[in-house]
Amino acid sequence: MIWAVAICCIVRVAAQAVVSVPQVVADAFHARFPNAARQKWEKENATEYECEFHNGKTEMSAKYDQSGKWLETETEVKVTDLPPAVLEVIIQQYKDYKLKEAEVVETQEGKLYEAELSKGGKVTELRLSADGRVVSTHQGD
Repeated sequence: MIWAVAICCIVRVAAQAVVSVPQVVADAFHARFPNAARQKWEKENATEYECEFHNGKTEMSAKYDQSGKWLETETEVKVTDLPPAVLEVIIQQYKDYKLKEAEVVETQEGKLYEAELSKGGKVTELRLSADGRVVSTHQGD
């Protein structure tokens, strides 16, 4: 039994790839989020890095390009904190879906709201403007 638990832990750790973050990216992140705790870095694609972290009790993530330029920050919020127009679109157009998570997304272009919805084992992420306009939709598993 102990060996099974040990092997499971070793496999889990091995499955988590170690991401080498360029110093310029790490420096930019720490300058913007000096109190970030429990940081977990991932490489989004060939040119972008994302760090999931906690800022106090709030779960957040931030994306940077390889030169250290900040791209976006996502901050988890309560579903009830979404603007009324956003909630109205979700209620009317996605009434058969379960609203799992909500986030405020800040980019250089402004603020958006992200809703993670699920239906039949499939996940859909919506990005909406404060007035309820769907900006993008992403289908996942």
